[in-house]
Amino acid sequence: MTLSELFINIRRNYFRLYRNYMYFNVGRYVYLQSDVMFPYVLLGPTIIAGKITLGPFQQILGAFSEVRTSFQYLITSWSTIVDLISIYKRLRAFEAAIVGEPLAAIEAVADPAGNSGLVIIASHRGGARRRFNPRAQTPCTSHPC
Repeated sequence: MTLSELFINIRRNYFRLYRNYMYFNVGRYVYLQSDVMFPYVLLGPTIIAGKITLGPFQQILGAFSEVRTSFQYLITSWSTIVDLISIYKRLRAFEAAIVGEPLAAIEAVADPAGNSGLVIIASHRGGARRRFNPRAQTPCTSHPC
């Protein structure tokens, strides 16, 4: 592969990653914005009918707020959670490569270049994947990593 082909593949990979970030963030913001209006939609008929006073209305909104903040923890800290999962997978693959144990099926694929051995796939921040052949102890050069 030439240098320009490698650059094109890296560029394509980053555009794919940022497009996935965009889709997730659009869904996240739609959820966060609609979550604020949810109790009002549920209580709309009761408010219009005049069957609820301000005190119980505020208590219900407070209860919805507590539940909302609990659910939003997962939404707001997703990047940290993904980073920790990625670190855990990389450490497990590294330990397996040191000891010489086989990797789990999800962490090992046949080397696309046809070399003997397995390729460890380790995700890092942003979801990009690096491939490494532990037997050759060099990065895989048959494709952009």
